[in-house]
Amino acid sequence: MEIRNQTKQKLVRLVCGLCLLLLTAGAILYQRGAFDFTFLPRAQKKPAVTLPLVTAPSSSAGETEPPADPENNRERFLSALRAASNISGVGSGVLAGGEPLSLSYETLSSLRALGAAVSYADYDSDGTMTLCILDNGVILPREELASLTALEFYSYAQNDTVVPEGRRRIVYTELPAVRLYMGYLLLDDGETLRVCRTETGEPLASFPSCAIVPAMTRDREDRPLFYKDRDLTRWYYLAPDGSLAESDYEDETENRGLYFDYAPDYGKSDNGAERYSIWVTVTELVTEAPETTAPPETTGEPIPVDITPEETTALPPDETLPPDGTETGAETEPEAETGTAPETGAEPPPETAPETAPETAVETVPAETFLDPNPSPEPAPETTADAAPETTGEPPETAAETGTETAAETGSGTGPETAAETGPETGPETETGGETAAETAPEPKILEILYRDEPRMAFGQNPWSLYTSYKYLHIFGYRGGYACVVYPGGRMAYVDRYDRKAIYRSLFYFNENGRLADSFYAEPVLRDERGMGHYYFDRGYVRVRQLDTDGYYHNDDFLVGSYELLLDEKENRFPIPEGYTLRGYSDGVLLLERGGYYGYYTTEKRWIAQPIYTYAKPFCEGVGILGFDGAIGMIDREGNVLLPFVHSSVSSLSQGAFAAYAPESGWTLYAKAILPAPPAGEN
Repeated sequence: MEIRNQTKQKLVRLVCGLCLLLLTAGAILYQRGAFDFTFLPRAQKKPAVTLPLVTAPSSSAGETEPPADPENNRERFLSALRAASNISGVGSGVLAGGEPLSLSYETLSSLRALGAAVSYADYDSDGTMTLCILDNGVILPREELASLTALEFYSYAQNDTVVPEGRRRIVYTELPAVRLYMGYLLLDDGETLRVCRTETGEPLASFPSCAIVPAMTRDREDRPLFYKDRDLTRWYYLAPDGSLAESDYEDETENRGLYFDYAPDYGKSDNGAERYSIWVTVTELVTEAPETTAPPETTGEPIPVDITPEETTALPPDETLPPDGTETGAETEPEAETGTAPETGAEPPPETAPETAPETAVETVPAETFLDPNPSPEPAPETTADAAPETTGEPPETAAETGTETAAETGSGTGPETAAETGPETGPETETGGETAAETAPEPKILEILYRDEPRMAFGQNPWSLYTSYKYLHIFGYRGGYACVVYPGGRMAYVDRYDRKAIYRSLFYFNENGRLADSFYAEPVLRDERGMGHYYFDRGYVRVRQLDTDGYYHNDDFLVGSYELLLDEKENRFPIPEGYTLRGYSDGVLLLERGGYYGYYTTEKRWIAQPIYTYAKPFCEGVGILGFDGAIGMIDREGNVLLPFVHSSVSSLSQGAFAAYAPESGWTLYAKAILPAPPAGEN
């Protein structure tokens, strides 16, 4: 009897425990939205917001496009500022008496008498730097715009599922009549182009209008380069006598990643490592895939969002990652690392420069498509609809995803690679519910064998003492202990001085549509000012473009997802506010966009300019340019107003100087001046 009572008590406890477990599971599933009760209304989930956001009073809840009328933009901007008691610490610093704030400035000549000098260092609001008027004696034109030629970067794709290509061309358009370029002041009235020194106003040269175009890059001697006669294959620099001299600049091996008005130290290694290159002959197999290897149909999947030439990719949803930041899928490296130095302070042993032996590629490696093969002045096809898709909704990968391993490349420690692989030869097999999700793809048919020359690059103190072997297609300077490297095939990584990978991705996973995706990091599409944040670490973070391509048939040209991320050196993602897209990163400031409105957000997770603006540029030299059409100004990293919001045009910073146009006063040149330290004993 006693045994029977004990058994009954155990059964009662077991049943109670099971009931409690079921109730708990049901509550969790209900909270996550797995099911609903018709008689119980569900509370609406509100997004978490760190700071209250200021929006224009006339905005509607469903509005996604900014207003087109510049006057309306100006009024909306002023109305929003008047309605805000404080805009992230700015507030009254923007408006005075309900109108844009007026500021006064010293002239550079008067500050020079005190020992001040123009500086392109990041602006610091601690009192050591100030903004002043650059009075170099040059008479500036009264006109705001002129019909000129300029270098333009755009994205091009044949359809919505093809990975877009970054291209450049020279276009004829309306541009500011006053432009600054890497220490030069360019004054163009549509007939004559005058080139002067920005700081001193010294006249250097004169050319017919549109005869030369800034190439937005520098050679090894840091000389600013130009294009001549719309030829994108030859570069020129301005000689001391005012003539153009052809440069021996090689864009494949000497470019610094992005093409914009950057300072002389941009892209240079902070540890003394230099870039070295050799040219090798690469064998390319032109193949024809069998009909059975065509990419699967996309019927039934969400329509991808277009990327316009101005914007390249979309902000990805957060992925579910383990606490240590590692991926749950199978990751592989493109090459086996051999001969890496141990983790000591000693220098790595010198390596012998390899001979330029021919290289054989077992897979088709697409040729460099960044340079427009047709540099004619005729306009290129519109790319508003031809762009890469972006994915939205559920995270692209979770802890339950099944990864698969890819074939790893093997690299020589002393010579160039003998194989350039961009993916595995056969499709990975993953079983779900007893069924095979992917089958091995048949071998492609070889149609033609091509030979071409490609650079292979390495880091080192000199050509006889290398940190890495000649195995990379592109490399860029070290910043914060890491350098960006690009493998043959276009996959990108970040390595330390001993060639150990810190940031790298080669992951297969099933996305929310059930498609097997091959996920990796790649170079940005737009490599002008809009690509700022890529290639170099800045205050512990770097901007990275993640591509997800078709994983069933290893087709790197078939795009299924594209994301813009901000990563730290351990590959942890910076938490971008929900619903916003990363449009730029520099000086520790994120340029974020949502629905056509822009704002600045710092890595300390605070807004310094809330997203109410319809115009903004990435931070440069410690200042940000933003506003509405007809009401553009400048702020620093603390949100302090440096230039009032009364200008219709403000140029980007160029070695510490910039030009601004206001309808009432015309063109004015400004400069960032660093003040001398006060004498000892003075506060």
